[in-house]
Amino acid sequence: MVADLMRDRADATRGRRLLRWTLWLGAVAALGFLLFGWFQGWFTTHPKVTAGRQAIGQQIAALEKAGAGQASLALDDRKYDALQKQVRALPKDLRQQLQGDLHRLSEARERAAVNSYFSLPPTQRQAEIDRRIQADVKAQQAKAAARAAKEKRTSQAAAKNAANQKNAGSQEAQARAARPGSSSATAAQGQGAATGSQRQAQAGNAAKSGGGQQNGARSDRPATQSPKTEETAALRRKQRLDNTDPQQRALRAEYKRLMDERRAQLGLATGKR
Repeated sequence: MVADLMRDRADATRGRRLLRWTLWLGAVAALGFLLFGWFQGWFTTHPKVTAGRQAIGQQIAALEKAGAGQASLALDDRKYDALQKQVRALPKDLRQQLQGDLHRLSEARERAAVNSYFSLPPTQRQAEIDRRIQADVKAQQAKAAARAAKEKRTSQAAAKNAANQKNAGSQEAQARAARPGSSSATAAQGQGAATGSQRQAQAGNAAKSGGGQQNGARSDRPATQSPKTEETAALRRKQRLDNTDPQQRALRAEYKRLMDERRAQLGLATGKR
């Protein structure tokens, strides 16, 4: 009986020791996992995301002041466009973290445009609409000019590259013809090969030029939306409207009506801003 009791005590001691070792190893593994996650940035915000949120917050704060009538509404979209360009340049996982902030900024822009307009005395509203329309027209013209200048530079660079390729091919053919022991047939063959290489180079440059212009157009111009994308954008707009109070929705509808009416009177496309 004493031997059995001693064995039971020994088994209990080994069990407690095994449990302590198991808990200790588990704690070490958990600590190692947490340290690994910390170094990978799982528990911290990326500095670029933090900087983006700060920039977005500053723009929202300025828009809220304009909407409350405490400051004039800035009609220059360069800061907004530059911010969007910076976000698009981020890796996908960082862009996704800023999507909600960009939606808040877009909502703040629309709200500031409406509220700042209706906070003006009625006698000043017509002039304000004209000011905003003129600013939008100038912005569109500036973007079109920048796009045309970029396409011109791309075309000129492609033409210069093609000319350099042509000159290089001609010099190569002349060098082959001037080599000792070369016959006229060999020279003609070299000239033909050079001509073929020139044509290939020109075709390649033309393809690159076209691709570069298309890429430039894609970077500057909004791509044509597919039906699915348009449906998604319409659904998001509806959700934003549903989240606003009826009075705000009514103000937005009236603001859009007034803007479209004035643009039509000026011979401009409606649906802007």
